[in-house]
Amino acid sequence: MDASELSNAYTTARRRTAVQKTIDGEKYYRYELCAAINTGLAKQEIPIPTNVPIQITFNRANSAKSLLQITKSKDGNPITYDEPVVKIISPSLAVYFVESAKADSFYGKAKLYDVSVPFVEYNIRRELLLDSVSNHTIKMFEGPLPSYVVVGIMKPSVFEGDIEYSGFKFERHGLEVADFQVDNTSIAGYPMTLKHGNVIEYYMNYLQTTNRFDNVYANGALSYTNFNESNFLVFINLKGENLTHGQAVLKLKFTNVLSEKMYLVFMPVYEKAIIYDSYFNASVESAK
Repeated sequence: MDASELSNAYTTARRRTAVQKTIDGEKYYRYELCAAINTGLAKQEIPIPTNVPIQITFNRANSAKSLLQITKSKDGNPITYDEPVVKIISPSLAVYFVESAKADSFYGKAKLYDVSVPFVEYNIRRELLLDSVSNHTIKMFEGPLPSYVVVGIMKPSVFEGDIEYSGFKFERHGLEVADFQVDNTSIAGYPMTLKHGNVIEYYMNYLQTTNRFDNVYANGALSYTNFNESNFLVFINLKGENLTHGQAVLKLKFTNVLSEKMYLVFMPVYEKAIIYDSYFNASVESAK
């Protein structure tokens, strides 16, 4: 949600989870935040071997990007935060240590030959969409292709950390047609287009590509309204098409010319594996 969508009821509910502190006569609310380490290696099911060193590096954003400002002023004066970063008070790291006969048996294979631990690697990239243009062609990849790609459209001010707007809200911005091509050939399911003004084709793409369509074991799905208004993303499954190399191009057509510059924000997902030899020396390779 953007700051303008945060209601008083929402703010009140959030404060119930905070600890109220009074400093120099001013009331402050302290929150305890818990977040998982966002890396594919931390999400795979096979634990890494014992005695393998791990290094974790945390990078904090500038305070202007870390704070969500709900009101612009207090008592007629602008709200400011002069520290360069938001301080983290009493941080702690919770780690699960896995011990089992099954894990011992799995890594016992290293005595005979290499063992492989699969994981996914991903990052965020962006391309500029110029204003006063309705048709855009973006060259996304050339050579090795990722297994999956997630694509969204965002205003530059949002991407660059404007605290008035949510960096996780994606809207359609007038997109009408999306066509993903590899070596000048559209992949299965593309091009996608509006159907009588609604985005049902894009919504079905989301359900099918994320394995939520007709899947009773799925852990839930966005509603059509939620997808259309706040989570309008395009999902591309290259692994399902057995496409591993080539030149990938995304073609976008908007209903009208863009009134302002936009960012095409996309996340390629690569499947990789850590290979351990008999001495537990590690190397990273693309998954086969």
